[in-house]
Amino acid sequence: MDLFSLWVYSTCLLLLCALTCGVTHWKLDKDGIVAMSEPRVLTRDADETDSGIDRHDSIFSLLERRYMSPSQGCSASNSMCQQQCTCRKLTEVADTKDLACREHVNETAYDFLEGVAMRRRHKAYPEPEVAMIFKKEPTDNSIDLTEVEVSLQKAIKQSPNSTGVYNQIGNYWRIKGNTLLAIECFRKALHISPNNADVLLNLARVLFNLRYLQDAIFLTKHSLEVKPTGQTGWLQHFTLGEVYKSSGDYDKATEHFRKVLELNPPFHPAEVNLRELGQMQESSVNIYTVLIILSLICIVLVIIHSMVTHSYQDKGKRHSA
Repeated sequence: MDLFSLWVYSTCLLLLCALTCGVTHWKLDKDGIVAMSEPRVLTRDADETDSGIDRHDSIFSLLERRYMSPSQGCSASNSMCQQQCTCRKLTEVADTKDLACREHVNETAYDFLEGVAMRRRHKAYPEPEVAMIFKKEPTDNSIDLTEVEVSLQKAIKQSPNSTGVYNQIGNYWRIKGNTLLAIECFRKALHISPNNADVLLNLARVLFNLRYLQDAIFLTKHSLEVKPTGQTGWLQHFTLGEVYKSSGDYDKATEHFRKVLELNPPFHPAEVNLRELGQMQESSVNIYTVLIILSLICIVLVIIHSMVTHSYQDKGKRHSA
């Protein structure tokens, strides 16, 4: 194998190590039912304990039931993702006019963010796993979105200026994949309560999925700053870890995942991410080491070649003299 071929091979291997594709284990069917599919369960080692964490908590369960790299969008090679991305069109709002946040606010404190400013151009990005937030019972394996719609319609009529209701409607549109209406509802919630930590974090998740990484970082950090005193902020740190991991800043990602385990030790996905980061960094170091060694070998060969050529030229001049 020549040097160029080895370089190409090393580069491709680095890219393969750096790229991952995430899929969800919740599917939205044509009848509007979000049901759990066959999951790849994240299990603990035999010697690990549960430490008393409430595993029926909706946010905890939501994150544990999906793969750890949600940053990848739909691609031709990801058939499950393609199936989800086509299950609802972006413009579909049938029979949910009350939930469309139609009276859009003119301006919010976060409209300067690129992902928010470009909201009308975003593609659909269904997040069926978000439906777990609306589970009535911890043991429910499916959620009827029709019931969710009715419940949210009643809530918005009773509390038309509720930040919490608009936040939940935004989450409803995340399930459907309508990123425009999700962002509009979160904007409306933030217009009422500009420093609501939950809304900021949910908007950050939407922009993260759409690959507006700097926007997601800004919103998540602000969510962490304004979180209520009783909250530990582990979910914000986990989101920051995911965003930094996706952006390639593995040191910061590692820092935030470790912080998650500090604040919420039983949260297994943080451990999984830390292991993946360790493997990725180790692979990168090995490849860079090989490339450095090859570069040094090339330099030495060039120097030797130059010295040998110069020596022959000197001998030729002496014979001529």
